[in-house]
Amino acid sequence: MPVDRRFFGFGKNVFVTGLVSFFMDISSEMIYPQKAFLATIIPQDFKATAFGVFNTVVGLAMFPASLIGGYLWDNVSPNATFYFGAVTAGISAVLFIVFILVADGKQNFKRA
Repeated sequence: MPVDRRFFGFGKNVFVTGLVSFFMDISSEMIYPQKAFLATIIPQDFKATAFGVFNTVVGLAMFPASLIGGYLWDNVSPNATFYFGAVTAGISAVLFIVFILVADGKQNFKRA
């Protein structure tokens, strides 16, 4: 049996495949901290609905994001795709922080 066919065709690339899988798992956990945030601000009776709406919106947003990424890759440059992703991730992080501060302010207002 050849060495490069030992692990289901991965061979020498098993380490690289594991490394890519590891970073994909970490990045997916970094993308979805909003689920924990939703769990803290949504009333108990509406949690299932809120999570359903959240996952629907995320799924619907992935389609145009893929179209925009493909357009940028083909018509502008491959680097533009990653710049666009970095900018939208930065905007998302800022909005997430703003929403946390607004929600925290509402909780403090209710306590007073």
